[in-house]
Amino acid sequence: MKKNLLLLFVFLTAQINAQCWLSIQTGSNHTVALKTDGTLWTWGNNNAGQLGDGTNTNRNTPKQIGTANDWKTIVSTSDHTIAIKTDGTLWAWGYNIYGQLGDGTTTNKNTPIQIGTDTDWQTINTGAFYTVAIKADGTLWAWGENMSGQLGDGTNIQRNTPTQIGTGSNWKTIAAGDFHTIAIKADNTLWAWGYNYSGQLGDGTTTPKKSPKQIGAATNWQTINTGGHHTTAIKSDGTLWAWGYNLDGQLGDGTNTNRSIPTQIGTDNNWQTIDPGNYYTTAIKADKTLWAWGKNVNAQLGDGTTTNRSIPTQIGTATDWQVIAGGFTHTIALKTDGALWAWGYNASGQLGDGTNTQRNVPTAISCPVAPTVTTTTQTNAGAVKATLGGAVTADGGSTVSERGIVWATATDPTTANNKITNGTGLGSFSATIAALPPFTLVYYRAYAINTTGTGYGTTLSFTTGAALSATTSQINVVCTNDATGSAAVTASGGASPYTYLWSSSKGTSATATGLSAIAYTCTITDDEGTTFVKNVSITANDITLPVTGTKNITVNLDANGQATITPAMINNGSSDNCGITSMSLDKTTFSCADIGAVSTVFTSVGTATQETHGHGGGYNPHTKEFWYPRWVSTTIHKYDASHNSLGSFIAPVTAIMQLWMDKSSTDYYVTNWDTNSIRRISGSRIVWNYPFGDITSAVTTSDLYVFAKAPGGNTIVVLNKTNGTLVKKITLPGSISTYGGLVYANGVLYIAGQDDSGFTTVPKTMAAIHAFNASTGAYISSIATTQNCSNTAFDGETIWISANSNTIEGYKVSNENAYDTDTSGNIVTLTVTDAARNTVTKTARVKVLDNRAPVITPNVNKSVTTDLNVCGASVTIVPPSATDNCSVGTPTGVRSDALALDAVYPVGITRVTWNVADSNGTAAAPVIQTVTVIDNQLPVITANADIVVNADAGVCRASVTIVPATVSDNCTVDVLRGVRSDGLALNAVYPVGITRITWNVSDVNRNAAAPVIQTVTVRDNQLPVITANGDKNVTTDLNVCGATVAVSATATDNCTVVDPTGVRSDALALDAVYPVGTTTITWNVSDANDNAAEAVIQTVIVRDNQLPVITANGDKNVTTDLNVCGATVVVSATVTDNCTVVDPTGVRSDALALDALYPIGTTTITWNVSDANDNAAEAVIQTVIVSDTVIPVISTNGDKNVNVTSGVCGANVVVSATATDNCSVDTPTGIRSDAKLLTELYPIGTTTITW
Repeated sequence: MKKNLLLLFVFLTAQINAQCWLSIQTGSNHTVALKTDGTLWTWGNNNAGQLGDGTNTNRNTPKQIGTANDWKTIVSTSDHTIAIKTDGTLWAWGYNIYGQLGDGTTTNKNTPIQIGTDTDWQTINTGAFYTVAIKADGTLWAWGENMSGQLGDGTNIQRNTPTQIGTGSNWKTIAAGDFHTIAIKADNTLWAWGYNYSGQLGDGTTTPKKSPKQIGAATNWQTINTGGHHTTAIKSDGTLWAWGYNLDGQLGDGTNTNRSIPTQIGTDNNWQTIDPGNYYTTAIKADKTLWAWGKNVNAQLGDGTTTNRSIPTQIGTATDWQVIAGGFTHTIALKTDGALWAWGYNASGQLGDGTNTQRNVPTAISCPVAPTVTTTTQTNAGAVKATLGGAVTADGGSTVSERGIVWATATDPTTANNKITNGTGLGSFSATIAALPPFTLVYYRAYAINTTGTGYGTTLSFTTGAALSATTSQINVVCTNDATGSAAVTASGGASPYTYLWSSSKGTSATATGLSAIAYTCTITDDEGTTFVKNVSITANDITLPVTGTKNITVNLDANGQATITPAMINNGSSDNCGITSMSLDKTTFSCADIGAVSTVFTSVGTATQETHGHGGGYNPHTKEFWYPRWVSTTIHKYDASHNSLGSFIAPVTAIMQLWMDKSSTDYYVTNWDTNSIRRISGSRIVWNYPFGDITSAVTTSDLYVFAKAPGGNTIVVLNKTNGTLVKKITLPGSISTYGGLVYANGVLYIAGQDDSGFTTVPKTMAAIHAFNASTGAYISSIATTQNCSNTAFDGETIWISANSNTIEGYKVSNENAYDTDTSGNIVTLTVTDAARNTVTKTARVKVLDNRAPVITPNVNKSVTTDLNVCGASVTIVPPSATDNCSVGTPTGVRSDALALDAVYPVGITRVTWNVADSNGTAAAPVIQTVTVIDNQLPVITANADIVVNADAGVCRASVTIVPATVSDNCTVDVLRGVRSDGLALNAVYPVGITRITWNVSDVNRNAAAPVIQTVTVRDNQLPVITANGDKNVTTDLNVCGATVAVSATATDNCTVVDPTGVRSDALALDAVYPVGTTTITWNVSDANDNAAEAVIQTVIVRDNQLPVITANGDKNVTTDLNVCGATVVVSATVTDNCTVVDPTGVRSDALALDALYPIGTTTITWNVSDANDNAAEAVIQTVIVSDTVIPVISTNGDKNVNVTSGVCGANVVVSATATDNCSVDTPTGIRSDAKLLTELYPIGTTTITW
């Protein structure tokens, strides 16, 4: 059995682990994962909220984050987490000090927040403090820390929101190290940027890059991933490549040497997945074996040791590894069955095994699930109670920390609804729920909670019983002080039997007696303990109304503009048969708005029969008679108070539209349609006549004034009652048509007629009476009458109107006779209530007075400086505030200089006297405010332009006319003064150079201007004149190749000048010998004012007139040289000259060179030479005579001894001779002794031939 249990446990563990996890990612010291159901889980370090659970508490077991099940992609390599949902939205949480979350802030977030509203995010990755991403359109985005240019935007500027990098839309894959970024484009080329100290970009350098740079030319990159400072990649041929930091062997090339270009690792070509940790690398091959290398100090390689590895090392023998993720010092992996494994450092619980213990080999991590729960059927259900239960049949792999029942009136209740707990752990349980809603369908189910979540059982339901209730019957009392009432209750519902408890100690039975006119409660309790409270109110049936009396009062407002009255102040002997229990007023507090307030109440008093005779009407308060004028007549008809005719009398005017009696005399006032006037009549005398300027149709009076109106329009004319002069005009809020319909009573003007403008509350007809404030014309109220108001009369309490008929109707507007007592004021209503709550109301008037003067609170005195360029200041005078217990206007200020308040204030002190009266005409004590204007504006001297003149001709000075400077000032200025720097008068001659004139002035307010300097510059523009002692033309001194020449120059100038300086063209001193030729002397001089004279060129010409002398080496007479027909003769000549001369040139008469052989005879040599100055020497003739003293030598061809020629007496003999000589020689001539030709036959014998 024990063996069977063990096998069952192993099976369950395998089932829990398998088919659970979909993807994993590791942060620095935390882990995030997605389950196959799309839910998000995290565990490990949570110091920056990177787990996203709303806390900063570490977790050592997986915890679900929220309830969402639409998570698609997660990534975390540091202390912040980024995710994409299935709808393409982007979410982030955790560390955010560099804006790496992308929400526009630098505040950490410990729950997932959506970043923006875009829904096209596709690929994401995170660096130490930044985030990179690719959208569905292939664009590249980055945000967060950017000190190393890792965002790729060409800057080092931190970005707090997603920022597009470039405009490319062909990005495919992205990976981020601590501070460098690697990416693959759609063409499978490799790109990198950011930090590069260890060569992690792979571009062969260690120079950081701020924007993407292609790495090599390869187009077969398939997978990339990065550690903290190293990069790994897999090509499409399955080969593994790495570069960057390698101190811990994390590149896997068997060394600890950094690599700055992609370097193939081994020769295997079956690498499938790679994911480096911070200083180590993990990978999976195509055969699903697991490999790791690099730093291993925290067992993050999983080989059971803590020894670093510098080449890929297989971890175990399993061949079912699917996904690998390397963190800072811990590693997480998934197998093909979805099971989760972890190893390495675990101080923050990042392995998720429920401990904080480091693991040296891959360790299985249970898949968290909620408990399994069942729900049992309810028992003992009543109206408000039921016993409910359930059972926890499986704890889901972790301890059940809470279990119980949840219920609600809707299906599938949760712990967010109503719940009752009952213990922990596995097993059955039950609980009784009280206070259920009666007669209601209730849904419930059992629940249990473990570290993973909450599990629920099946939802069941039941209906509670009817609620406990009751009905009553009662007998009331007559008066409130009676105790003769009774009441009975009848209970139903709930669970019987019932018990009863009456309030006020009226017993415990269903019936209570001896009740008074108050409220009682009867508490009914059923057998379940449910209570129901029934209220019973015994009332007093007193139907006798109180008798109410009131009086008018006058009150003064207090300092706060308030006055309070009590019912006792208005009450005037009110009483009741059962006693008055309360008195109240509809208005007890009065303010400034109530001063002079008028109000009215229209009360219809029915109709009466009386002839009206036409428009108009009036009343005589002395005789209490109605007076009606007959239209277009002078007759006035009289009626008594009961509307009986009393006859008539004749008035001194005709066409009376309305008349009104004066209550203080026997005079009356009339409006005359034809004469457009208002008149006061005394007997048969017209006291005064006011020309109205328009048809007049209505008139009425108060104690002081006469009010009159035209048939239309919105104007009431107010006249002095005594003399008929105009007092003012009152403007109504709209136009009213009336014919003899004007009435004054108690501060109210009543106009019977039609509202032409539609501003009142009644229909727009002549059948209406309208009330207005007699002081302001403000509208009060209106009443619609039953007939048109063609004529009107007022008896002191009631306005009587009719439509030119014999039926008049009355509307009471005054409780007392307005002719006898002015009852203006605020109408208040006193309500008197007796014990039976019978109420009676009666009105009274409260006249509100204000006898307090307003108080002006002065503003501070003003002290300002003058406005720019104004001898005064524009001062914003803010009226002081005025306080009053009532409303008060803005104080009015009057300046001591009688100018307007907004006029410029002069320099000095101006007094403003402030006055104001409140809305009731009470004047405040005047307040003085001073405005002091200080002239702080210095005069401004504007000098004329600086003067620059030339010196007067021939003198070293100039006469200059000085125009005084100008002065500008906001106020008046004193005399302007100018002082020369040389102390001379302004009109004195000005010397060459700069003379300064300092201008000064002060204004009338003793403000000194800033001194202004004007300069007078006298320029010496006259050049010195140089006079040399003339050009020189001389011959050389004897036997000297030059001449001593005396040169000099003088200078003249208007100012001081020194002697000129001469510079020879050969740079020698002026007194040095002048060479043959032209020597120029440039004479220059500047005067004391640096005016340079025009240079003078003096010429010295030295002519060489001395000829050279040639001396030859003498005539020559020589004999020929041996064997030569001539002689070698040395000839030469020398020359002497005062200047330079070359050797003479000799020219032979035979034109041969001087050293050629001289022929026999006389040869002449002509010697010539010219000196450097082209002076030709006198030619010298040298003679060379060569004599030839050598005799020629003849040689014959020998003596001849011959035989005669056959047949001839002689012989033919050839004879010849040659001659040799040092010179040329002819052929010897032979002469035969026989004188014959040498060629003739020689005779026998001797013949001599002389040659």
